[in-house]
Amino acid sequence: MSLDIEFHYRDLKRLERRLIVAGKETRAMMQRIHTRVGSRVLDRAKRYAPKSPTDAEKRSVSRASKAQMAAAKKRRTSTATSRTKPGALQNSIQMRATSMLAEVFVPTNSPAGAYAWKIHEEKGVSWEKRGIGTVKKGAQADDKFIERAIDDSEMEMVAIIQDESSKIREMLR
Repeated sequence: MSLDIEFHYRDLKRLERRLIVAGKETRAMMQRIHTRVGSRVLDRAKRYAPKSPTDAEKRSVSRASKAQMAAAKKRRTSTATSRTKPGALQNSIQMRATSMLAEVFVPTNSPAGAYAWKIHEEKGVSWEKRGIGTVKKGAQADDKFIERAIDDSEMEMVAIIQDESSKIREMLR
């Protein structure tokens, strides 16, 4: 059994133009999908990343007397660089999106680049307990913060893909 399809030259040209437009729109759609998905995962990964305690959080659990804490605070100048700077890990998480992929990562040359892998992958090996800053951040903040952000964003990813696909279907009608 054979199926014969007949195209007129005019129909073939119109189909060719539609396919060219569809190809361009598909690349743009994939870029939008990856950007939207990557942004969702990035935001969630930053919320899930552990955090060092601030000086105030350290003092709140410290056994030092008020006089000792006041003396230590007084010794530090306003331009001192010895203060803890919590949030380096969450601020170091970045996202890159192209029409082919979306990446959420911590660059090795970022402030947290030296220890991000350890925090993400080595709970129970090189570190055990969640610190004061992480506990205050909430129950979601812990190891595997990027992987868990991807897993927990799955339904949003599906919705984004469906939304963008419906836009391209409407355009091709």
